[in-house]
Order: sequence, then structure tokens, then C-alpha cells
Amino acid sequence: MGSLHFVTYCQSLMGSLYLVIYYYMSNGITMICDILTKSVITTSCDILPKSNGITTSCDILPKFNGITTSCDILPSLMGSLHLVIYYQSLMGSLHLVIYYQGLMGSLRLVIYCQSLMGSLHLVIYYQSLTGSLHLVIYYQSLMGSLASCDILPESNGITTSCDILPESNGITTSCDILPESNGVTTSCDILPKSNGITTSCDILPESNGITTSCDILPESNGITTSCDILPESNGITTSCDILPKSNGITTSCDILPGSNGITTSCDILPESNGITTSCDILPESNGITTSCDILPESNGTTTSCDILPESNGITTSCDILPESNGTTTSCDILQKSNGITTSCDILPESNGITTSCDILPESNGITTSCDILPESNGITTSCDILPKSNGITTSCDILPESNGITTSCDILPESNGITTSCDILPKANGITTSCDILPKSNGTTTSCDILPKSNGITTSCDILPKSNGITTSCDILPSLMGSLHLVIDILPKSYILPL
Repeated sequence: MGSLHFVTYCQSLMGSLYLVIYYYMSNGITMICDILTKSVITTSCDILPKSNGITTSCDILPKFNGITTSCDILPSLMGSLHLVIYYQSLMGSLHLVIYYQGLMGSLRLVIYCQSLMGSLHLVIYYQSLTGSLHLVIYYQSLMGSLASCDILPESNGITTSCDILPESNGITTSCDILPESNGVTTSCDILPKSNGITTSCDILPESNGITTSCDILPESNGITTSCDILPESNGITTSCDILPKSNGITTSCDILPGSNGITTSCDILPESNGITTSCDILPESNGITTSCDILPESNGTTTSCDILPESNGITTSCDILPESNGTTTSCDILQKSNGITTSCDILPESNGITTSCDILPESNGITTSCDILPESNGITTSCDILPKSNGITTSCDILPESNGITTSCDILPESNGITTSCDILPKANGITTSCDILPKSNGTTTSCDILPKSNGITTSCDILPKSNGITTSCDILPSLMGSLHLVIDILPKSYILPL
């Protein structure tokens, strides 16, 4: 029915002493982490034998402005003492935590008792940075909320809980993942004092970890919305409310999957000045299935898209990393897409230029793989078209030591004298291009790359042989105005997918 663990370790880097006593009723999975403030990022974790290294508990202290997080952050240079006595039952839990943080000095006592209808919370801690004493008592019922959570051992190692105090400037949240949901069910509360990010979510265990209900209070300055996903809908059915205070920007929409290809859900975040959006079109939508996320850090440019392989050749996934100033992207078109299978990576180290592409040999003559190494300042590339491509096999290498000038090309005899590959070096002042004319296209199919040093005219186009010289896909990289234009594949009988 349970196990008793006693763990003591000393971390020699800065000197840290941990004393942990746990009791849990099932296959409990527990993770304790000590993150030293010296390096802010340095972490060491003690995972108990039965944990399989999964379950973790986290505390975010209010003096970190709601940003510092992960696994009991102990800002102590000279050491810390942590004593945890934990008891978990089906109807509630008792939690006692005492620790001292040597750098700033902090004493925290938590007593937690949770039942089906509510919970009693007592929190006492002292923060010596500004000198404050907090006493919090919460009672949670159908009309209340609770800002503290526990990790339940019954959740098979996925159940987690986090505490972010309301002083954390809008990122305050508390979450519970119930054991009945196989480690997926969760409930979250973000207090209304969080300046527009206040929300509370519940994922019911009946929905196999998918059913959720959310409430954003009207104090959130026009972002207030409430959504319910009913368990009967297998985690898909949802209803949403958009309040008029959103000034015509903030919105969340859901079209049910029964709409025959128009099923979609969208969220525009207020941080992106009305540009940030995330969209989901379910795979039942007959080839228009897509999901997109534009991160607010990228000034409304960063986006990630996924088109599922069921979309009949339009399957693709793209990620633009925020580090690359909205330029870095990685794309994958699965080989099920009938000859359009490709995968591309632009590494952030290369200032959004480094890319590697692979078109699998199953793509019926369009198979190719390209690598642009980051050390070559985004110019070094090597390409291989496999011989399975029916006479279009060619390979080109531009060596990095030649400053992007050295190139070698092979036109194989199987190409009946038509297959060719050309490279115009980047010294051409923005006219640099490389073209391939495939034999199946009757001399019309071509693909061109103009490097991003061409002052915003950089483009890459592919005209597939099946399209009789019409089907094309183009990427224009942002270097002139800092904006991204992405055109994903216009197929003969496909839709143009707006991002």
C-alpha cells in the first residue's frame, strides 16, 4: 500500500543539506531538485528509487517576480536545510515543510489538508530581502480557490503541483493533477490580481485527461473567457465566450470537428499587440488540418505550424525560434505527402541562415538533402539527390574553407542530358541563385535559392514535376523590414493555407 523513503544528501558545490521523509500510498514518484542561486541555472536532482525519474514538485518564490521556478529553488550560497514530512491519502493530504535559506533567510511552514469539497491552507514564511511575514488561510469549495498544490504519488509519476504566489506580478498560479486521470488531469488557479492573465482551469478525470474548463475573470482587462470541453466529446467539444472588453482583438474560437474540414480554434494573445495567434484545425478537416503558434517574444513574428500527414500531401510543421529574431525555422513534411516530403532546420547560431534539408527518396525523383554549416556564415552547403530519383541524381558541395566559392557538381548520365544543377556564388551581390531543372517537367520544373544577403529579395521556389510547371512553394526570408512571409506549397488541387 505504500513505501517510506528517507533521503539525505550533501551537495558539495556550494554546500547543501537535504533531509526528506516521504510516505505515499502507491507507486509514488518523487523528485527533489536543488537549484543554487550562484549560477541561477545550475541544478541537481535527487530522484527516489521508485520514481523512474519523472515526478517533480516546484515552488516559485514571490521575490523572483514570478519568473524563477523549478523544483524548490533555494537561494542559498552556504547551504540549506530541507525537511519534508508528507502523507497522502485518497481523501486529503498533510504537508509540513520547514526550510531555511542562508543567503536571504526564509522560513516556511505549510500545513495542507485537502478533501473532496474544500481544503484548509496555512502558510507562514519570512523573506528577509525586504522583511515580510505572510499568513495565508484558504478554504476551497465550489465558490473558492486555493493557491497551493501537492504531487500525488498515485498519478504514476506524472502528477505535479506548483505554487506561484499572487505577488509574482501576474504569473501566480497553483495546479493540481489528480491521480484518477492517469497523471494528466489538472486544475489551475491564477488569481485575478495577476493583471489580465488570471485564469482557472480544471481537467476532469472522466475525460481521460483532456476535458477542461477555464475561467478568466473580467478583471483581466478584456481577456476574460470561459471554456468547457465536455467529456462526452472525447476531449474535442468546447464552448467559448469572448467578452466585449477585449477591444476587438482578444478572441478564442472553436468550430466543432463535425464541420467537415472547417474545424478550428484560435487564440490571439494580448502581448503580441493583436498579432500573436494560435490555431488548431483538426485532422478530420480533410487536408486543411493545421496548428500555429506565434510567440509574443518575437514581436508577433515567431510561429510554429503543424499540418498532419492525413492532409494528403500538405503535411508540414514549422518552428521559428525567438532567438533568431523571428527568422529561425524548422520544417518537416512527412514522406506520406506523396513526393513533397522534406525537412528543414535553420539553426539559431547562424543568424537564421543555417539550414539543412532532406527530401526522402520515396518522393519519386525529388529526393535531395542539403546542409548549410553554421561555421560557413550560412553559405556552406552540400546537396545529394539519391540515384533512386530516376535520373535526376546530382550532388553539389560548397566547401567552407573556400569562403563559399568552391563548388562541385555532378550531372549523372541517367538524366538523358537534361538534368542539371547550377550554383551562382554569393559574390554576385544578391543575384546568387541555384537552379535544378528536373527531366520530368519537360524543361519547366525549376527550383531557385537566392541567399538572404540579397537585401530582402531572398526567395526559394520549387515547382514540382507533377504540376506541369505550375505548382510552386516559396520562402521569402525577412532581412529588409524584419517581417516573415512564408508560402507553404501550392499544389494543383490544394488550398492556400493562411498562417
